[in-house]
Amino acid sequence: NNPNNNNIHYNSSQTIPSSSVMILEGHSSEVFTCAWSPTASLLASGSGDSTARIWATTPQNTSSSSEPIVLKHYSIDSNEKSKDVTTLDWNGDGTQLATGSYDGLARIWTPKGELTATLARHSGPIFSLKWNKKGDHLLSGAFDKTAVVWDAKTGNVLQQFEFHTAATLDVDWR
Repeated sequence: NNPNNNNIHYNSSQTIPSSSVMILEGHSSEVFTCAWSPTASLLASGSGDSTARIWATTPQNTSSSSEPIVLKHYSIDSNEKSKDVTTLDWNGDGTQLATGSYDGLARIWTPKGELTATLARHSGPIFSLKWNKKGDHLLSGAFDKTAVVWDAKTGNVLQQFEFHTAATLDVDWR
């Protein structure tokens, strides 16, 4: 928030009023990625602090009055925090959030923060993942030079592509 100016300028012809800007505090490290739920006022963020967070937002309330749901990507027993959350994506109806992290695991969560699946096939950090339009398959790309198609209900690998000569940094469905 800029105390000397009431507007945030992003284009010479348009401004965003400061009253429409929300500052969300909670991550203890850099935020790599964020995504809005397609069906609710929820924003998911992924960070270098080994967590993703789900923030409840409303257009009328631009302060972060409620605590976010914290999705921990490390074992509480070991307190290992080297699992940066590098990518995330909501499915089309907003009922599932997929996260990809530096430990090579993809995880599927509910909007309430319940872990429903852990998907293990990559041998390196996951940099991108996307739901298909139907919401039953997930595509992930990783440092191990592969892209994997997952059955989101069973967690089974449907297909693995190993055509790249370098890390797979982004994936998308046609």
